Amino acid sequence: MLSICPPSAQIAAVLRSLLRIVCKSSCNVKNLDNLSLVIHGPNDLRLEQTPIKQHLEDNDVKNLDNLSLVIHGPNDLRLEQTPIKQHLEDNDVKNLDNLSLVIHGPNDLRLEQTPIKQHLEDNECLLETHSCGFCGTDIHLMDHGRMADFIVKEPLVIGHETSATVIAIGKNVTNLKVGDRVAVETAIPCQKCEYCREGKYNLCPISNTQARGLPPKHGCLRRYYAHPSDFLFKLPDNVSWEEGAMCEPFSCIVHACRRLNITAGQNVLVCGAGAMGMMAFLCAKAFGANKVFITDLNKSRLA
Repeated sequence: MLSICPPSAQIAAVLRSLLRIVCKSSCNVKNLDNLSLVIHGPNDLRLEQTPIKQHLEDNDVKNLDNLSLVIHGPNDLRLEQTPIKQHLEDNDVKNLDNLSLVIHGPNDLRLEQTPIKQHLEDNECLLETHSCGFCGTDIHLMDHGRMADFIVKEPLVIGHETSATVIAIGKNVTNLKVGDRVAVETAIPCQKCEYCREGKYNLCPISNTQARGLPPKHGCLRRYYAHPSDFLFKLPDNVSWEEGAMCEPFSCIVHACRRLNITAGQNVLVCGAGAMGMMAFLCAKAFGANKVFITDLNKSRLA
């Protein structure tokens, strides 16, 4: 589910293709060739395709099945479990493919390799992006090289609606572990001001200046990046990657419904039937609205 609006269908199709390239999805895993050497019984050894695990589970990497074909000496070939590396080292990070979607200016969008942070802060996690939405903010940055007072002055990785997998953790991270699936809160507040202490960190004066995907802070449309663990939220098993990516925009809709104090029996008008409008429609109904009306200039959205 991508919030793409309002460019032409051709541009939208190109953006979806770029998103598929940058964000490796589970469907890519399903289509991988996983030729394996399988024992069916005494003297019955076959080469077969075997399934690849789609999602890491709570029991983390340590408990994954890593069956390996190991030579111990002449004519001594054994199938054994071998350990999986728990923490990435400097050379591991340097060798990762970090394809990223980068804006250089108005209508100048490029796929490029970008550096990965070599050393995590104590409270940071290294993430592998899975799904990422394309917001109206990204469209403004792409078309005009700016969004309000946020101006693209140097190459910028865009994207801020995302879900990801934790692949490494800092030494003080206790709320997450390698393999966890997370939704990302991309606005990074100071955690020290009065607003932050009251739990209203969205009003923190530096929150937007550190928000991913707004100049000058690089966003999430890249394969790997580091992020503070305090602003990563573990996804339940029944929430998909795509739904996880939509947590960020949907939280804005929930906030709006709370501000409006929508309660049972009220009627609500939603202006705009795009992705955000449809989420607003569903959220208003969930808050108990009696009737929800929706308008749009594009008749095909109302069909």
